[in-house]
Amino acid sequence: MSGKRRQELTSTSGMIRRLGGRCWQMLHRLIYFSATAGVVHYYWLVKSDVTLPLRYAAVVGVLLGYRVLAYVFSRRSGKPSGGRAANQSAASA
Repeated sequence: MSGKRRQELTSTSGMIRRLGGRCWQMLHRLIYFSATAGVVHYYWLVKSDVTLPLRYAAVVGVLLGYRVLAYVFSRRSGKPSGGRAANQSAASA
């Protein structure tokens, strides 16, 4: 089962409660490793023209860079970085 599919299946409120916050967060952070490993694997797989794997690497790099910047700016402002877990904790408080 792919990392993205695993993330989709565990993003429901019931699954978040069943897994617990720490396990759910760890599972969802694994998607960063999974995306990077997928790009590296695709790059290794292609022998002649590496244009497409490099494009995928650029897209993943931009998306992960956005996540890093969102995290840094949210830490500076003191606001949660968003996402389902932050919204649920704000709603329950």
